[in-house]
Amino acid sequence: MLGDAENLSTLIGEIYDAAMEPALWPATLTRITDAVGGAQVMMGIHDFSTRSVRVIAPRMDPDHMRSYREHWGKSDLLWQRTNGAAVGEVLLAERYVPRAELLRSEFYADWYRRLGLSAAGLGVNLYAENGVPALCGIKRSAQSDHFTDQEIAFFKALVPHLTRAAQIHRQLREMELNQGLTRARIDRRGKSVIVLDAQARILFANDGAERLLAKRDGLRVKAGALSAVSPDAEALLERLISGCADRRQLCEGNHPGSVTIKREGRSPLRVLATPFPDAQRQRGACWHSVASPAVIVIIQDPDSNRQERKTLLQQKFKLTSAEAEIALEIIKGHGRAIAAERLGISAGTARIHLQRVFEKTSTHRQAELVRLLADL
Repeated sequence: MLGDAENLSTLIGEIYDAAMEPALWPATLTRITDAVGGAQVMMGIHDFSTRSVRVIAPRMDPDHMRSYREHWGKSDLLWQRTNGAAVGEVLLAERYVPRAELLRSEFYADWYRRLGLSAAGLGVNLYAENGVPALCGIKRSAQSDHFTDQEIAFFKALVPHLTRAAQIHRQLREMELNQGLTRARIDRRGKSVIVLDAQARILFANDGAERLLAKRDGLRVKAGALSAVSPDAEALLERLISGCADRRQLCEGNHPGSVTIKREGRSPLRVLATPFPDAQRQRGACWHSVASPAVIVIIQDPDSNRQERKTLLQQKFKLTSAEAEIALEIIKGHGRAIAAERLGISAGTARIHLQRVFEKTSTHRQAELVRLLADL
């Protein structure tokens, strides 16, 4: 039933309440749907490039929603064609998909019609991130195949508040994500850090992680999710992430903690995973692009770490590249002979490099040098 001015004011208040408390979105969306004479409502993100669907539909049967996420969503003509619409524009379904075309589509016949819905639809793009909009869409029941001018006007009055609330909601989720990383005491500088949802989709990656993933050196991005290049490593990584995201497996002690990802001609990567802090609080935000962070992944790259330590030694003590290399080998504690063997140089060359390192670091013995570098 269409709301009056008082109902409009009440709904606007509830929309902003939902922006601050995600668990209120389902009830708020249901009341908006009733106010404009709708039957079903969906809100969320559908990224057709990665086939990633994150939506809430408070009135929809879970099985229907599951079939949409897993299959029918990729055939949603309305969502596909409204992806390019301006943020805040009221979307009428027939302007994007003619009624006759929608009614004869397989998507309508096998999904929409089973829900008892007509071809009439109202919607709005709430915001766009990386070219992918968040959409709120309301569908009419099969018993009434159009929205009245009065109902459209009422929805139009709500649209500025819906878009503003969605943007506030998004910014708050991002703040919580960063705060969660801080609570986990992760210093993101100098580390490759990635935040995933329970399906291994990447919600956040710092600069170090993005550079590593761009090289596809052991790890890669596959359909928006973190994956490994080799099939064997991919299976290990999937087990690591799912075991960390699943609280039951954690309680049963089945979480492996870390995996090693081998690379051709380079040191293997070590991938560590830990549950995201306060994951339970994130459940109400499951329609959002940064919703439901479940796992924090830290990637250790020995080759990258070695280069950082080498650069530090060169800057701190004015060492040459060769001198810094011998210093890094000596700190492992196996002596000059083994250091020379690892570096592929003669014992005499190693002795000369090490003597220069002693002079530049004001040390005299290997043990003294090891203590200095360890403290550094």
